[in-house]
Amino acid sequence: MNLVQKLPVALGLAGLMMMSSCSKEDVQVPEPIASHNTSSNTRGIGGIAFKPIISPTYGPAGLNLHPDGWERDLTASNYLIGLPSGTSTLTHLFGNEALPWDKPLPAVPGGSGANSILTTSSNSKVDPLNLNIGANKRSAVKTKIKNLTPGKVYQLQTYVSTTVCKMKQNNYKQVGARFFRLSWIGANGKKNAICTGLSALKIGTWVALPLTFTAESSEQVLAFEGYTKEDNEFTYAHIFVDYGSLTEVNN
Repeated sequence: MNLVQKLPVALGLAGLMMMSSCSKEDVQVPEPIASHNTSSNTRGIGGIAFKPIISPTYGPAGLNLHPDGWERDLTASNYLIGLPSGTSTLTHLFGNEALPWDKPLPAVPGGSGANSILTTSSNSKVDPLNLNIGANKRSAVKTKIKNLTPGKVYQLQTYVSTTVCKMKQNNYKQVGARFFRLSWIGANGKKNAICTGLSALKIGTWVALPLTFTAESSEQVLAFEGYTKEDNEFTYAHIFVDYGSLTEVNN
């Protein structure tokens, strides 16, 4: 099945280049984007349009503590201890001084010196042909993008990364994430996504993951999660969203 032909959003030049030049370990698999609930809050008082917004990943670090506007996506897993999520720093898992990264992360490109990032965990092996497998084997986070104008085209600039914690916390092999997933959540709870992969050489670096899309409603929910490459592995995946990461594309 040709998944690319069914994608009703424009992934943008960067996304197309990624899709055309991917190797076995650097893969992007788009799926159809589902419809979403409509909302009446696109325009403000007197018909004046509000600026479209997505909450940045700034916030106090902590286990199961998420930045304002973000929350855990319980449809992926509600196992808060074994598959945690929360806000980390560039040097420590969930900001815990007892849980340093094996190699501190560099500053996020264009991140205004931010030191907080959003972290998910996973022991779910990726299947590029079926991204919905592995329930209760990974944590995910989500946010609601607001003030969109249906029919308008927007670009969302995110950065993703992965690191290995020095302190082993379970019986799995600790590795860097090899795949990341950004997905829309439809009104029926179904996720439809793009997925991008990393080679082992890119662990501990930031990779731009832009998404260009046509708004189908004034509010849309976006989720993020990571995957391992093999079974019996455990990983942490990070996402960074800055102020101003969401822009309208002139069309």
